[in-house]
Amino acid sequence: MKSGATISILIAAAAVVYVSMPSRREPECVMDHTLDMTIEENIQFHRYPHEKHKVLTEDGFYLNLIRLPRNDSDRLPVLIVHGFMSSSRAWVAMGPNASLGYKLYDAGYDVWLADLRGNEYSLEHNTLKKTDPKFWEFSIHEMGLYDQPALVDFIVNETGAPKLIHIGYSMGSGSFFVMNALHPEFTHAKVQAHIAMAPGVFFKHSTSIYWKVHWLFIMVNKRVGDFGSEGAYGHGMMQSALQGFCTHNAVTKLIGKLITSGITGPSDSFNNETIYMSVVKNGLIGSSVRTAEHFLQMHLSGKFRQFDHGSAENNMQHYGQATPPLYDLSRTTVPVHLFHGSTDAVCSPKDVETLTSLLQNLKSKTLINESTFNHADFFIGNKAVMSLNPKLEEILESVSGNGRTSEVTKDENTISCEGTNVNLVEKSPSTNVSGNDSTDDASSMKTIDNCKSIRQNKNNSDL
Repeated sequence: MKSGATISILIAAAAVVYVSMPSRREPECVMDHTLDMTIEENIQFHRYPHEKHKVLTEDGFYLNLIRLPRNDSDRLPVLIVHGFMSSSRAWVAMGPNASLGYKLYDAGYDVWLADLRGNEYSLEHNTLKKTDPKFWEFSIHEMGLYDQPALVDFIVNETGAPKLIHIGYSMGSGSFFVMNALHPEFTHAKVQAHIAMAPGVFFKHSTSIYWKVHWLFIMVNKRVGDFGSEGAYGHGMMQSALQGFCTHNAVTKLIGKLITSGITGPSDSFNNETIYMSVVKNGLIGSSVRTAEHFLQMHLSGKFRQFDHGSAENNMQHYGQATPPLYDLSRTTVPVHLFHGSTDAVCSPKDVETLTSLLQNLKSKTLINESTFNHADFFIGNKAVMSLNPKLEEILESVSGNGRTSEVTKDENTISCEGTNVNLVEKSPSTNVSGNDSTDDASSMKTIDNCKSIRQNKNNSDL
């Protein structure tokens, strides 16, 4: 507790210094020059093929989608979705020997790297400008309601594959479960399996200092935020602040690494300055204030639920009830394989247990049980290469099967409910991805015996 308070004070002091700085200092940490490259520059530098696509969502956002194409592959395509304030660049930033995007391409997969609304690559809308506050009125809810379905649908249509394999990291996994709650039939029809890496769903037991200093990030963001809009969150500001600590002064380097460790959890990976800078460059890129507030609400309430509009009256106007509706995790019939880290301060073991207790079709849960493996280790350095990727590739091989030539797998025909396999009653799959905030519409769900009622009684009850 004392260490968390100390780091919070350091962040507060750093923010005050940063806001008052007349100019920004250049970083002096050892850094691979590729970390300053865009994702396309990185891919071209390493001589991999790629395609760039723009995917239009139902509510008008243009999402960046990068493909490392394997048109001759008979395996299902793989979609990888980034975490909060990150981007597709995270999956190539450390090069072919250490980046998941390249590793999966080299293993023979058709790889798609997504950018959700509001990060550095998805800042376009068909009617709104990024200087307009309305542009930033979104959270993880809209990412699950609009972004994820649009990306999934685009890839399946573009490749002609019957389904895809979805890999979500942190917010990328959390917004997958939002999509599944709001579009259960669509998700079941289009997704073969979901691989959840440090899933951003429950945060009640998170020990990250981020929750303690969230207000400070908002304050500094309003002072120096980009685009002239208070709705934008962290674009350049946090990255520049933590990058500024990385000088040849040993004290400031230590402060920067303490802050980063306090947010993500302890990891000896940060002893490598290139890896530290990769986290700063690829994990603090930006999002919206509302997304940050939505995560804070879920941390404080301990519930996986929709955005709280601040009062019972406002919530009644939006939802017809005084409190935000829960996202119904009992709707998740897609097979789930989950990974979490031993020292992850964001995705705690207790919160992982809460999530897994509510999932109908959890196929595996893997703890990366190194002495240190934190929230950022999922996308940086050699730890993921050694401890995560081999198991992940093994799972991909098992769920992909014969890929594009195969039909529905056995995993999709049954689910596990309280230790009992339950048959699904098939209905014609719907590909409609229009918004539906109701979580009680039985017609949008496959019939699952008594499993739903059993699970729903548990949903969030022990939080």
